[in-house]
Amino acid sequence: FCPCEAAEVMIVDPVSKKLTFVDTGRGHGGVKWVGVAACGDLVVFCPCEAADIMLMDPASKELTFVGTGSGPGGMKWSGVAVVGGLFIFAPRAGADIMVMDPSSKVLRKDRCRELGLLE
Repeated sequence: FCPCEAAEVMIVDPVSKKLTFVDTGRGHGGVKWVGVAACGDLVVFCPCEAADIMLMDPASKELTFVGTGSGPGGMKWSGVAVVGGLFIFAPRAGADIMVMDPSSKVLRKDRCRELGLLE
């Protein structure tokens, strides 16, 4: 589960119903990540007020972070989906749709207005 204000990612084993917690190292509080999606061997957490996208390898439960180039705060994105093998981050209060290639971890930001999504 996505650790919005929590310090840990909660993982539920649907067979054993066992809970496992993975510490993010980012502490409690703040709306850090909102939304999670998986593609292949990568689980991605959408940064809302966090400055970084959080990535988890589901096998090892290792967490890594990819900087967005935007500072903390601001309710920037809220939700992530996989489309055509790319992670697409939906804007909340931000003006950009963010796209990440899971193999290279390269990000690009597309301005909503330039895409004709805002009047």
